[in-house]
Amino acid sequence: MSMKAKKTTVATYLTQQLAMCGRSQRAIATDVGYENANVITMFKNGSTKVPYAAIGALSEAMGIDPAHFLRLALQEYDPALLKTIESIMMRGNIVSADEQALIEVSRVASQGCPIDLESAPLRRIVANAIAEAALATQKRAEAAVVALNLLPPNMRHT
Repeated sequence: MSMKAKKTTVATYLTQQLAMCGRSQRAIATDVGYENANVITMFKNGSTKVPYAAIGALSEAMGIDPAHFLRLALQEYDPALLKTIESIMMRGNIVSADEQALIEVSRVASQGCPIDLESAPLRRIVANAIAEAALATQKRAEAAVVALNLLPPNMRHT
């Protein structure tokens, strides 16, 4: 049985992405239009929600997928709104860059053969592989935060 990645919060995701992007909170805050970098700290510790309107600029400043970040924020802050958006506008098909990459990988790996995901055993195999990849990605992000926190304060970019 494989371990599952734990559900990522907006605050955790933002902390991890800041650790991995290599930019200072001040630079990111400036790019987004905030005068004070403390707002980024407030997002990171979860004391302030990331405004939906800032997600695009934050994503661009950190070099992350805005669709994934928006979906994560909607899931945490307003899951009913996410469900409404998906059911009315996209019929559940808001696809992040990572999800698009999974589609492309599956097309190459299957070599044109159909994959019967109606079959519970096959569905489990695919789900376990994706869960393992998500866990590895999460561990890499957590390690980036740990490594950043081990640096002397004057050497940190956040």
